[in-house]
Amino acid sequence: MPLSPVRIVAALALVIASCLAGAATSPALSAPASAAPAAEPGVPVANLSSGGQTSCEVRPDATAWCWGDNKYGQLGLGTNQDRSVPAQVLGGAVWSSIDTSGSTTCGIQLDSSLWCWGANHRGQLGIGTNAASWHPVRVGLGAWQRVSTGWTNTCGVTTDGGLWCWGSNHFGQLGHGNTTDQRAPVQVGSSRRWVDVSVGGQHACGLVNDGRLLCWGRNNFGQVGVGDTKTRTKPRDVAVQGAWKSVSSGWRSTCATDTSGRGWCWGDNSSGQLGVGGSGATVPTHVPGNTWQTITVGDTFACGLDPAGATICWGSNRYGQLGDGQAILDARARRTAGPANWTAIDAGWYHVCGRTADGTRLCWGNNEQAQLALGGGDRTDRSTPNGAPSASPRFALRKQGRKFSVTTFNILGSQHTEPGGGVPYWAPGRLRSEWAADVIADTGSSIVAIQESQRDQVVALQKILGQHYDFWPGTSLSARHGWQTVMWDRRVWTREKAQNLELPVLGTTRPHPVIRLKHRKTGRKTWVINIHNSSKQTKERIRERAKALKKINRVVRKKRKTGAQVLLLGDFNDRKRAFCSVVGDTDLESVFGGSVTKKATKATKNKKNKKKKNVCRTPRGMGIDWIFHSPGLKNRSATRTRTPWVTSVADHPVVTARMKIR
Repeated sequence: MPLSPVRIVAALALVIASCLAGAATSPALSAPASAAPAAEPGVPVANLSSGGQTSCEVRPDATAWCWGDNKYGQLGLGTNQDRSVPAQVLGGAVWSSIDTSGSTTCGIQLDSSLWCWGANHRGQLGIGTNAASWHPVRVGLGAWQRVSTGWTNTCGVTTDGGLWCWGSNHFGQLGHGNTTDQRAPVQVGSSRRWVDVSVGGQHACGLVNDGRLLCWGRNNFGQVGVGDTKTRTKPRDVAVQGAWKSVSSGWRSTCATDTSGRGWCWGDNSSGQLGVGGSGATVPTHVPGNTWQTITVGDTFACGLDPAGATICWGSNRYGQLGDGQAILDARARRTAGPANWTAIDAGWYHVCGRTADGTRLCWGNNEQAQLALGGGDRTDRSTPNGAPSASPRFALRKQGRKFSVTTFNILGSQHTEPGGGVPYWAPGRLRSEWAADVIADTGSSIVAIQESQRDQVVALQKILGQHYDFWPGTSLSARHGWQTVMWDRRVWTREKAQNLELPVLGTTRPHPVIRLKHRKTGRKTWVINIHNSSKQTKERIRERAKALKKINRVVRKKRKTGAQVLLLGDFNDRKRAFCSVVGDTDLESVFGGSVTKKATKATKNKKNKKKKNVCRTPRGMGIDWIFHSPGLKNRSATRTRTPWVTSVADHPVVTARMKIR
């Protein structure tokens, strides 16, 4: 499509300005020894992209527009303010394609130049530094035909068939054969001619011009598709009869189509996102029923576009992302309500945007950051394309009588995985909260204690589990009070009292929730105390924990004098010291066993009276996360779980005890 003189002048001005500003930090790309045919300049290769909670599109006039979450400047507007309606990306009408993720966006202009903007804490902008940018910045001086962005890394294909990746490489997701981060593009081998690439959460897959599909990176759920769960730092062939046509990578699963139109998925299947039964697959598994033009992968769901233009989705439908007018956990394939003449679809974390044959763009699913572009500040989820509001997410939790379960785990606060956080190679807190809700539901616990919870994580948990669970303090108090939160199933317990216990933590004090719950069936009262003591093994922190334990024990003894039961839960950051202190100084017991007994010492010449000392026998396999209980609560069994699913949520195990009120 010819450009007007005004657009040509704008495009040239932008290119010249950006080259002057960015050439010093953006290395030029050298061409590989063999070159693949170049893409036709000025022809869009993708015009719609759904990211984490952001959406973008390139319109027929070559302008780029984005909307939704803008916390990291990923909308490319020069600010970090969210937008509930599309806003034009800075730079004018010069774009051919765009791709956005949870934190970063990249686009290719009509002259084949590549530009990125948003978060850059792992070098995912590819500009040679870790400096973030709220406006497009040019990447290198090469010519590009494809780009795909992830949470912390990016890959692109140049017009000569070279594949280049940059950003975070903790799991080898850059495909360079190592785990070293890169702030500028580095080529992935030089012997293949690549035609497309798809970056997932922590892995990536690419198509070669001979029809082969290769994947690499994190593989804890088999998402690389090579028959095992070992991390791969170099591209590995994904086998199938015939040749591959398209690929889409998610956080823990991957889907692709072959040239005969068959659909294949592999990786995690906890929500039915592979389109088949079972818990998962480490090799491509055929998606039954339809033939497909393409398949796009969200977090726990997928959607396919069939040859007739119908969109069919399957997997989790928590926010209505299957587009069928419902909002429940449902692994069945569902035809999206609304138009049947879709020409493009793309899935974000929990929403989908698509385009119909007449050029209309429609979005559905999760809308908490206005990523559906409904305007007017509307943040209501939609279970059909721009149609009916979604119902609240629903969980089927089993009823409990005298028997109940209790769970504790450190959810790993979202501040740790934010840009600049201490563990940036983890998934963001919003995603991990989603997975944590599934873990909680799987335990069937009526009392849950979580540590390090940040406001955004608690908000997500309340949205997902609020139908049955109450929270304290949740988001009702200041952020200082929200670090530790207790949840309880209101069908089993009612809250009678709530207070805070100030404990020394990391050189200051921090409140810890102490609540009294009444069991609906028996009327028995139980105090629940949720603890997170100081980390690290320095002398100062060890003294802090010892001081905190003494204060905790005093509170426990005081509560026990009232005749109420006590559950003491949390991340104590101590093994033997915590066990011996709590069990030795109170009448509480550990769900993992062990004992502390008083043993008389021999009398000495100077001391006629015998003294007693504690003899501490610790349980086997101790961790730093504990559940202690008073004798009126019988411990029936206890587990400390570290499955791949749990380890994708947090860096602590999930501790669960099955109990009974005597």
